[in-house]
Amino acid sequence: MIAAADAYFQTLERNDGMVRAPVAPECDRMDNGVMATHAPEFDKAGDPPFYALGPAEQFATGYFRFVTRVRDRRFPVVDEEYGVVFSLCFLDHAGAIHQLELTDGRIVPIGVKRPFAWQIMEMFKITGGQIRQIEVLLNQSFYGMRPGWPAAASEQAPSVST
Repeated sequence: MIAAADAYFQTLERNDGMVRAPVAPECDRMDNGVMATHAPEFDKAGDPPFYALGPAEQFATGYFRFVTRVRDRRFPVVDEEYGVVFSLCFLDHAGAIHQLELTDGRIVPIGVKRPFAWQIMEMFKITGGQIRQIEVLLNQSFYGMRPGWPAAASEQAPSVST
């Protein structure tokens, strides 16, 4: 289950249009209590759909390439009985990408104008090896801000012996 949740973050971080996460077609994502997928009412009239799409379809557009990195990932709660994974991480946005080309060739503007990070608390409902529901809480923070939890061994500076 952790591998499925981490694959979601890998897909987000490398958003080149390939979907690396096992996301079910009916999967929905809510961001701070607002439906962010399968919500056509948020799409602008005359534009191709984005909010009407599911998470995997949104990833397939390559839109999230403005996310610089997904770091300090933690999965402190895994409830196998209920199929729930709770995660913590940071999404850094360097603010350097002001437009990008989607996988269908369209050029779209990106509203991120300055560096910042989202501190993310994300819950995944996983059944049958697929992500079925995603609930996200986003808290804006400083770009590169360190978390309040210890760094993973792979993120720690190497020790110097004398």
